Amino acid sequence: MVKPSPSLEPIAKPPKLPGLDVLRGFAALGVAWFHSRVDLWVGFKAIHADPSAYSTFDRALSYLSLPASQMGGVVMLFFILSGFCIHLPIAGKNRPPNWWAYAVRRFLRIYPAYLIVVLLCLLGSLVWASAGVDQSGELNVYAASAVLAQNWLYGGRQIAINPSLWTIPVEVEAYIFYPILIWAWRGQGLAIAVILACSMTAIGVAFFAFGHGQASATFFKYGVIWSSGAWLAEAYAKGRAPIWTSEVGAFYWTVPAPDIVNSGREEQGSISV
Repeated sequence: MVKPSPSLEPIAKPPKLPGLDVLRGFAALGVAWFHSRVDLWVGFKAIHADPSAYSTFDRALSYLSLPASQMGGVVMLFFILSGFCIHLPIAGKNRPPNWWAYAVRRFLRIYPAYLIVVLLCLLGSLVWASAGVDQSGELNVYAASAVLAQNWLYGGRQIAINPSLWTIPVEVEAYIFYPILIWAWRGQGLAIAVILACSMTAIGVAFFAFGHGQASATFFKYGVIWSSGAWLAEAYAKGRAPIWTSEVGAFYWTVPAPDIVNSGREEQGSISV
């Protein structure tokens, strides 16, 4: 029996950290809340138009929907957690990872389930088409989605029945970028790795500036964000992770408040009852 080379560090499951599951749960709830915002703002506008027709409780409850306009941003938390969990198994270690094991594990973790979802969505789309609903151009989008290329083709158009699948190709692009990040980080130093990650975002900005707006839904936009999760994992493994303080908490709660209120006013004003 051939033993694996001791010079290679297998990338296994990250250590079990209950706090990560809590963060994932809150992020998932935030995304679900964000996608329900249209219904929330229809109700908000109705109450705002005729407050006397609703109880004080209804009016007070409606204002709890104000943060919904910002909850789409918790997708960034998912990307940070992804970078954190991918790097954590080898964080603080100097041996090179077993990239073959890494690639196989990432593929089996992501693609089979993703493809099943795409096929189920295709089945639903075909049912709609049989009912007379216009699905023109959808088959091309499904083909692009099956090979994880939908963010780059057809203007970044997503399959109508499940447009949130755009995040999966971004994840896969991050997995492809990760070995390059590690090569730069461990071979050239942290500064070069930071420059590399920033260059990804700079390329995304350039794509957008030259009219390729769909590039905003690719890894080029999120290079720094995803990589920050890996850097955080390294700091955690070495006992140098930043500590949460009440001052930091106050900052994160108070700074976004004006934008939450303003976004809420703009969005509820653009939706008709």
